[in-house]
Amino acid sequence: MPLLLNNGSRKTGTVWIQRGLHHLLDVRDVPPEFQDPNYHNPSVLPEMLDVFAGQAAKSSRYYYSKSHYLVSSVINGKRAPEILIRDGVLFLNSVRNVADAMCSFFHHQLQLGKLGFYFN
Repeated sequence: MPLLLNNGSRKTGTVWIQRGLHHLLDVRDVPPEFQDPNYHNPSVLPEMLDVFAGQAAKSSRYYYSKSHYLVSSVINGKRAPEILIRDGVLFLNSVRNVADAMCSFFHHQLQLGKLGFYFN
């Protein structure tokens, strides 16, 4: 079964897609030993991506990972497409209007308390 890789820019709805897939499909999160501790959503550690993509392709389960890879991203000395374009890896690319993504990012930063101003 494949690794479903939800790839997109930040604030493009990748969390919403993740939650929808969990309700529609029998999708598993990335096992803890492969998860990137820097993200609270399931993301594969970049240095483990090649190994995990190979194992997930042979598994009887669907696995889900959220990411923000670019075509030019380099992981362990390889460009992302060299690792990810293979049997058993499916891409879900999130695309969103830039103005919507910027507005979402602005409000996200406000909620986190990282911005100290408001519009009146």
